[in-house]
Amino acid sequence: MVCMNRWDERYAADRYFYGTEPNELVRAALAGLPTGRALFLAEGEGRNAVHAAALGHEVVAVDSSTEGRRKALALAAERGVALTYLLGDVATTAWDDAPYDLAVLCFFHAAPAERARLHARTAAALRPGGRLSWWSRSPRSSSAAAPADPRTSRCCRISTRCAGNSRAWSGSGPSGWRSSSAKAPATTGRRR
Repeated sequence: MVCMNRWDERYAADRYFYGTEPNELVRAALAGLPTGRALFLAEGEGRNAVHAAALGHEVVAVDSSTEGRRKALALAAERGVALTYLLGDVATTAWDDAPYDLAVLCFFHAAPAERARLHARTAAALRPGGRLSWWSRSPRSSSAAAPADPRTSRCCRISTRCAGNSRAWSGSGPSGWRSSSAKAPATTGRRR
């Protein structure tokens, strides 16, 4: 008997829960970036990873949902692109065995106790000069006035330098969402 997690239950329907087009924030962040090795954590049904692969990135996606993986690989085949999709918990699966040029976490719902460790591990997996981008719900979005649906709630994009704990919050991105961008200094990060 196979035990479904909550994401498998969400992704079991024939339709793609979040659609097949990339998140508009991810699309904007990838626009104009040079291609390279890209890591997509908590990738779900694959819409962002497939978009990156279509742009020419060598993509490794990681998620715990069997249904999400199945649909991501089907979407990749439909779009004529290839990607590697590792099935497992992003906190414990071995995905950091080779350096990445780009790492993306789009609305990953990590437990607060895991968050710092996962972000540090992700940053350490980047080449010097690599880019780490993640989006999460704004602390303000948990108020009663804000919608609970992460597709429509206010959010922020948090970026960090790979060498430290600095976080940047800056101007509005697409559709008024808070966004910022950071690039790892060329002299920091894991060298491989």
